[in-house]
Amino acid sequence: MRTRTTLIAAGLLATLTACGGDPAYTVVDVRDSGIMRTADLQQPDATRAEAEQAIRDYADTIEGPKWATVTLYSDLAEGELCRGIWVKDQETSEKLSGGSFTSDTWPALRVQCP
Repeated sequence: MRTRTTLIAAGLLATLTACGGDPAYTVVDVRDSGIMRTADLQQPDATRAEAEQAIRDYADTIEGPKWATVTLYSDLAEGELCRGIWVKDQETSEKLSGGSFTSDTWPALRVQCP
């Protein structure tokens, strides 16, 4: 119960602090399973650049999990616009990706917009 309340509060805070509202995304769903998080964001009519920035802004708010998958939808019915993978450190990368997620700095974020 406390975790769910914390996640809702964190999601609302992320929505309110996303670069002063630019881009203005909404946290639709957050699921935490200890070291991993999955977050779904929505930003109607977002361009790919705005979607990527929204994912970067959300990633800046991540605390707790060591690995997060963040997906941004312009319209939930149309499918994802961009997806980001955030990894806290190299040790987590080694453990969860076999070291395939690499970076020169940590935490690291990789965003793809198909």
